[in-house]
Amino acid sequence: MFLYIITSAFLLLAVIIDIRTRRIPNPLALSLLIISIISHSITVGAGVFEYLLSSIITLFVFFIMYVIRFLGAGDVKLITAAAATFTFPATYTFWFLILGIGCLFSIIHVIKARGIRSVLFLSVTPFQTAKRMITSKEEDEPLSFPFSIVIAFSWMVTIYV
Repeated sequence: MFLYIITSAFLLLAVIIDIRTRRIPNPLALSLLIISIISHSITVGAGVFEYLLSSIITLFVFFIMYVIRFLGAGDVKLITAAAATFTFPATYTFWFLILGIGCLFSIIHVIKARGIRSVLFLSVTPFQTAKRMITSKEEDEPLSFPFSIVIAFSWMVTIYV
């Protein structure tokens, strides 16, 4: 219970910072990861390796999302740190919630920025429209939103499922 309260506080702080600056500080994610590992080593002892495995595999899975520029590095680090509070199969639930809710938020964000037609045309001309859809009209800057909101919400849903 203590770890859930601490993780909730860290995720809330990450959301506030991400909304204001569009960055997630490395010390925040690293501190959350260290606190999770220490807490689990005290409470479950040798079982801490299951939590470490969850975190390491999550890093590899979501690093791919960073490489293809769907997530920022700070988002991947925060997801990795938050995943340290779960073992499998709860980690799978966390992943699917992040991906599902993230897609939904992304589509809503694109519709808000570009209009419904940009999303509808994606099904007709996916390769030509995809690049235009993920960049804004002004100076081809990427469309983005503070993804830590999705991470925090997904984490909270996962602990209650």
